[in-house]
Amino acid sequence: MPEENTQEVGMNLLLELADVLDATPDDLSSDFTKIHCLEEEIKEMQMALDASVHKIMSSNATPDQRSSIIQNIVNLVEKNSPLLHKKAHISMHTEAVSKRNFSRLQTCFQAMEMMYPHFFIPYAAAPEPLVPRSGKRLPTRTSKRRQGREPDSRDTSEKKQKHDDQQSDASTVAGSSDIP
Repeated sequence: MPEENTQEVGMNLLLELADVLDATPDDLSSDFTKIHCLEEEIKEMQMALDASVHKIMSSNATPDQRSSIIQNIVNLVEKNSPLLHKKAHISMHTEAVSKRNFSRLQTCFQAMEMMYPHFFIPYAAAPEPLVPRSGKRLPTRTSKRRQGREPDSRDTSEKKQKHDDQQSDASTVAGSSDIP
C-alpha cells in the first residue's frame, strides 16, 4: 500500500512539473507579443517627438509657429503616456507570472528531492575567491616558461644599462667618445 501511494505522489509531481513547463511559454508569449506591439507604437511616437523637438530647436519660427509645435509635442506626450503605463502593467504581470511558475517549479523539485534523494546530485557552491584583508591586490605567479619568453621590464632595463655601460667602457678604451 505505501508503494502505491509513493508512486501516485511521484506521478502527481511529474504531472505538476509537466503542467508548469507546458504553461510557462503560453503564459509569457502573449505578454511578450503585447509588449512588442506596444514598443512599435511607442517607437513611432518617439520618432515624431524627436522630429518635433529638432524642428523647434533648429528653425527660426515665429512665436505662433513655436506654440503650435509645442502643442503638437504636448499632444504626442499625452498619447505616449498611456502606452508606457500599459507596457509597465504588462511587464509587472509578466514578472508575477514568471515568479509564480518559478515557485511552482521550485516546489516540485523540492518535493521530488525529498521523495528521491538518491536521484538528485547535491549542489556544491563554488568556493569564494580570496580577498586580501589589506585591500591590496594579491601578487600573481607566472610560470618559469612564461618568464623566459616575456622578460620583466626591470630585467630588460637592467640588461640595457649593462650593455650601455659595456659600450661606453669599450669606447673610452678605444679613445673615442660620444660627447662632442
